[in-house]
Amino acid sequence: MKLFLLIIPIILFFNPGLAQDNNPFFLITVDGKRGFIDKNGTVVIEPNYENVALFTDGLAPVKINGKWGFINKFQKIIIEPRFDEIRWSFHEDLASVRVGEKWGYIDKTGTFIIAPNLDYGHLFYEGRAIINIGKGKVLPFHRIIDKSGKLIKTQLFEWSGWEYNEGLLEVEINGKWGFIDHDGKMTIPAKYKDAHSFSEGLAAVEFDDGWGFIDKKGNVVIPAQFGEAWYFKEGLAVVSKGLKSGFINKQGKTVIELKFNQAYSFSEGLAAVQKDRKWGFINQSGQFIVEPQYDDVWSYQNGLAGVAIGEWKPGTVITMSGRLPVLDAKWGYIDKTGKLIWKPTK
Repeated sequence: MKLFLLIIPIILFFNPGLAQDNNPFFLITVDGKRGFIDKNGTVVIEPNYENVALFTDGLAPVKINGKWGFINKFQKIIIEPRFDEIRWSFHEDLASVRVGEKWGYIDKTGTFIIAPNLDYGHLFYEGRAIINIGKGKVLPFHRIIDKSGKLIKTQLFEWSGWEYNEGLLEVEINGKWGFIDHDGKMTIPAKYKDAHSFSEGLAAVEFDDGWGFIDKKGNVVIPAQFGEAWYFKEGLAVVSKGLKSGFINKQGKTVIELKFNQAYSFSEGLAAVQKDRKWGFINQSGQFIVEPQYDDVWSYQNGLAGVAIGEWKPGTVITMSGRLPVLDAKWGYIDKTGKLIWKPTK
């Protein structure tokens, strides 16, 4: 079963669905308050907010006096703060918001398009959103809606991914994973131990003897041979064997040796990798462009990457795997040469 932590501080730095922005703003934290800088490190919105999330389509969620609303890049309040929680920001013109214990979806005027009667609602991708209804019941847990709020009829499934990618969604049925289309039709039978989303035409799936990759017809393109495998991004995918990770191409050939403790997918030509417990960035030749020196990082987006300097402490985040350590860190930004654009602060 896939796990999803609803509170992930790092997501404020990076949104995998965020489009390139010609005038991007980047989140900063100073003395516990949040604001924004531009690509040059100039403060464009003073860090006066209790919390913020990323700008999308010119709007950013902000928390004022315990409630969430939206501002534009001129700090004008576009949607008054009246929500108890917001799931990141707008995506496909709708935002998921919580009022009391229930979630719904608003448009960019703040009007509810889908009433707040859901136990949870994720972002819309490809016109579909994953929701939770029937809280406390074993089945169903995840369901799918369109932008009118209509439930998509599907075979009952225990779990799923959190968004459609390339027309398909991974779902778990009777302990096995397969894929359904936008109409809820099973297109790839549920026969895998686990599965990740499709990306660049391929999806990583777990067979009985390891991870490999399939195409959208369910054909095996790269046979099972890995301890773990992730998404193809910019033509390469992160894979691991034992405790080491590296990168393969779409022919299954190792192009960057499996020698890193951890690795993230490529983004804007660079990938974050961990070596000797420190993070840096490599290019597609496997050469370090930014030497390992940070305690945590997030991928490049709009030309900058989030970097952290701090200390791992006994965790307060509890999962099914136990209590996780938490990084007490200051976060900053570097450009693609490794130059600090914003010195780490918190």
